[in-house]
Amino acid sequence: MREFGVLPDEFTFTSLLSVSAQTCDLDLGRFVHLCMEVNGVGSDLHVKNALVDMYGKCGQLDIARYIFEQMHNKNVITWTSMLNAYAKHGLIDFAQQCFDQMPMKNVVSWNCMMSCFVQEGRCREAYNLFCRMCNSGVSPDENSLISILSASSQLGDLVMGKEIHGYILANNITPSVTLSNSLVDMYAKCGPVERALGIFFEMPKRNLVSWNVLIGALALHGRGSEAVDLFKGMVESGIKPDEITFTGLLSACSHSAGRWDDVKKIRKLMNDHTIEKCRAISSIEIDGCVCQFMVDDRRHESWDSIQIMLDQLNDHLKFAGYRYNLSSSLLEEKEI
Repeated sequence: MREFGVLPDEFTFTSLLSVSAQTCDLDLGRFVHLCMEVNGVGSDLHVKNALVDMYGKCGQLDIARYIFEQMHNKNVITWTSMLNAYAKHGLIDFAQQCFDQMPMKNVVSWNCMMSCFVQEGRCREAYNLFCRMCNSGVSPDENSLISILSASSQLGDLVMGKEIHGYILANNITPSVTLSNSLVDMYAKCGPVERALGIFFEMPKRNLVSWNVLIGALALHGRGSEAVDLFKGMVESGIKPDEITFTGLLSACSHSAGRWDDVKKIRKLMNDHTIEKCRAISSIEIDGCVCQFMVDDRRHESWDSIQIMLDQLNDHLKFAGYRYNLSSSLLEEKEI
């Protein structure tokens, strides 16, 4: 375009800044910003919004904030871009402060804040925000529903999950594959795996995530044989497994200790696909906040106190007639 002598305008720069933001290409973003200064294009609201979004997504929060504060005329996109910048980098307190100061909010703003809460394990706050959004007259979209279903799954809150499913049915929303996957995951993690199975087999289209979610659900509920059979059906349908598939299968086989041949086959498939099993993560809800941890995880600031409490619980269990089965590292009920 430049070789033909056509001068760039605000639409040109907005498009280029969007590319930079989507790819997190800070060098491109800075180059475009420089070109804007040279060409005297920079006062347009859409261009400034694009600059805030680009610097925010590229991790340059100070610059994004500076441009944001220099803008005299801000719209909902301006505020949401700044909110998204904080949320993307886990600065939830700054994100909430920005959200509370917004003079106007749209569904994208609400979704951004809800997603931030869910990512930080503050699922009750995400649900409360969802209720506030509905009461404010803003209708939730599919992203809203997916975030709250994820919150339900993390908390294991079946009542919350059923409420969201009821909303979907009452409003005649046709779930996409992604929303259906979220429903399957929610029902699986909250207990009623039969509901998860029903939704899965009713789905007109399924992707890799759909199969992985259900394989993991069956493994979680100790239905290893069904998980292995489902994997066979997945392969027959032409879906290529990934590391999440194999992790679910290994878990399924551990719930079926006699299926060692299947374990060997899965391990061979993983080796053939150069896939390594990542360490498992456990989670616990405390006062509405979900904490995650791994085996021998000493990163938590209260690790020493946690270890003391676990030792005390172990002593109580032994006194009550429980003891460790050292051969399997499982806690079994046995008389001492």
